[in-house]
Amino acid sequence: MTDRDIALAIAFIQENFRNPTLGVPQIAQHLGVSERFVYKLFSDRGDRPYDLLLKLRIAEGRRLLTDVANDGLSIAQIAVRSGYSGPAQFSRAIKRSTGKTPTEFRLRRPARRR
Repeated sequence: MTDRDIALAIAFIQENFRNPTLGVPQIAQHLGVSERFVYKLFSDRGDRPYDLLLKLRIAEGRRLLTDVANDGLSIAQIAVRSGYSGPAQFSRAIKRSTGKTPTEFRLRRPARRR
């Protein structure tokens, strides 16, 4: 295992986190290694591949919810654009992360200046 291996895995996740079917099998296939190897790569840094995937998806969801340019998007559309398979999964993740539902989180953003 090398720093290059983990860098390639991280880069692949960063480029593909919006795909709701992305998981360790796809990461392993992309790298040409076993799933066990992928888990080992991340555990050596005290992490799990899923943790990075979740972090990126939540960050994207929060960004989309607070960007006024996305006011026309529904919560379901933001969920899909953030890499979730549907709004229920997205809502649970945002609620765990922020303590607010996606709608509440969206409404708390500062008012747009006119």
